[in-house]
Amino acid sequence: MVLQHKPDHPGAIIGMAKVFFTAEDPEQAQAVLDTMPEAERKGEEYNSLIQSLKLLGEAAELSETDELAAEVEADPDNHQARFDLAVKYNAEGKRLEAAEALVALMKRDRTWNEDGARKKLLELFEAWGAKDPATLKGRRLLSALLFS
Repeated sequence: MVLQHKPDHPGAIIGMAKVFFTAEDPEQAQAVLDTMPEAERKGEEYNSLIQSLKLLGEAAELSETDELAAEVEADPDNHQARFDLAVKYNAEGKRLEAAEALVALMKRDRTWNEDGARKKLLELFEAWGAKDPATLKGRRLLSALLFS
């Protein structure tokens, strides 16, 4: 209703985009976000939603979760499969599993893919938001690893 009276209202645009994202319609969520005035494309909620859409798009291009999990089980040093599995877990709403997979990858090889696991974990934290329980737990896991 707000958008009918003020189509460029940032809060209403983000709210509508979240509705579409939650309803598993990322294309429509992106279309709504694209109507956001350029000057308003900022803030934690906006950045979180943009990052979530990006991660969902990445996951769509990957193998199925079961297949990736089998690859990791068969070869625990298959870092790409573990990384992809984390991306798929995130897309399925398995946030803690995604964080744990990336931390496990970092334990095996911190420098793999130019620190790719740590960078992806930070992207996940941004998508989830600072107060999300998976972000808080993931940050503790990351800190324990980095400072051990």
